[in-house]
Amino acid sequence: MINASGHMTNLEIVPAGLKRRLGWSGFHHYVATAIAAEFHLRRPRDRELIRQLTFVRVAQEDRTELFAKCQAALAQAAGLERSAPEEERGEVVNG
Repeated sequence: MINASGHMTNLEIVPAGLKRRLGWSGFHHYVATAIAAEFHLRRPRDRELIRQLTFVRVAQEDRTELFAKCQAALAQAAGLERSAPEEERGEVVNG
């Protein structure tokens, strides 16, 4: 299930007893949440698919780049647009 903030809990994606064995970290959880949002995957039906896609994506990509992609996917899924800094929008910042 997805909690009130729109994120899946670690226990829902990987059981507590397997987290250590699989090497599941907070970063994996973050990527899994983004994958579920990006592909509209649901628990419990897609649990194993989410887990496998997460390990593949983490293994293949640079973490800095992947973190930015995950942020964008989560923002898009939440219907949020990344707003530009005030200077880029042409607004004057009083200092």
